[in-house]
Amino acid sequence: MSNEDGMTLRERFRGCMHFQKVSKIPNFEFGYWAETLPNWHEQGLPKEIDDETKAYEYFGIENWVNVPVNTGLFPAFEYRILEETEEHIIYLDGEKVKAKVQKKGYKTIGVSA
Repeated sequence: MSNEDGMTLRERFRGCMHFQKVSKIPNFEFGYWAETLPNWHEQGLPKEIDDETKAYEYFGIENWVNVPVNTGLFPAFEYRILEETEEHIIYLDGEKVKAKVQKKGYKTIGVSA
């Protein structure tokens, strides 16, 4: 899919990664947690925006899933749980990033491990 200047998302992404001039830089997000859209509906987001694809379109975010580039380590490291309690799990993900996730309540990326 091309945009106004005729460049595909992949071409704009590659251009940015090679420090070339592009009409606009790609705008990517990593997705939403299950609680996000219902919270945004309470804050005024139209109810018909009820999934990630519609939210991306509504906010002008480009869907990076359609960009055929490897965005992670290959091969990935094995997912490994380091600690698990009633409150949280500490793990190493496929890129050996250590993370702590709460089991109850809202998920966050702001919890230190």
